[in-house]
Amino acid sequence: MKTLLSEVLASDRVLCRRDHHELRRPIDHCLDTGELIAVLPGIYTAPAPDLETLALAATRYQPDCVVVGAAAARLLWWPDCAVDQVDVAVRRPSPAWQHYRAQHRIVPPDLIVERGAVRIATPALSVLDLLPALGGRVIDEALRLRAVTLPVLWQALELTAGRRGNLLRRELLIDSRDEPWSEAERATHRALRAAGITGWVTNHRIEAFDHTYFADIAFEQRRLIVEIDGQEFHNNPEAFIRDRWRWSHITAAGWRVLVFPASATSEPAEMITLIEAAIAVARLTQRG
Repeated sequence: MKTLLSEVLASDRVLCRRDHHELRRPIDHCLDTGELIAVLPGIYTAPAPDLETLALAATRYQPDCVVVGAAAARLLWWPDCAVDQVDVAVRRPSPAWQHYRAQHRIVPPDLIVERGAVRIATPALSVLDLLPALGGRVIDEALRLRAVTLPVLWQALELTAGRRGNLLRRELLIDSRDEPWSEAERATHRALRAAGITGWVTNHRIEAFDHTYFADIAFEQRRLIVEIDGQEFHNNPEAFIRDRWRWSHITAAGWRVLVFPASATSEPAEMITLIEAAIAVARLTQRG
């Protein structure tokens, strides 16, 4: 019997007591010895189940539940997203969900992705779920990873109208209108708008000597690029070298590149002054 139990776990990862009455005694024995744990009433897994197993267990317990929040982001698009507990949207929360964070919530069908038997919130909805806790950087990450687009985020917001926290979500979506890929880029966009500087686009595709690059901010008419250099690049020798080749290719292709550290965005006055000066020089050069 214990061998059969092992085979069931190996093939399915989740064991439901109601489906295996013949295994009642070995299940109880394995629970006593710690070889199995109960993650929900009548739903068992091996110790230390991974996120996918926990999501499957929730579905076996309540088939219409939806994995939401950080767990949904981790499963579908953000592999580095930290998950401290699995959030699920259920129609009837109860104390049975002690290993999960159950929310009494109905998720619109258009915002659900089915992966096998598991129902998961779409990337757009998981972004909206995480905004109150993590702020705009969730949008930045989702845009950078191409998991969502801004129109899709707006559609998801409209489909969940009336939800608590939507005022903040709407403000952050408006603040993301220029599609930042990092907090530093977001701060730079704010500074440019505040200074009244126009004529720029973000994440601009550039072809240079058989290479394709995306510039953080480009003044296409002035052939001027503004790059925001995050601290992580200083700690990564490969990224440091790769960026030097990148800037050299772009410069040789006829662009001028201004590179600022991410820290410049906290007090952007000098950065804005230099950008304005570079625009002025480009304007004079093009006239001449």
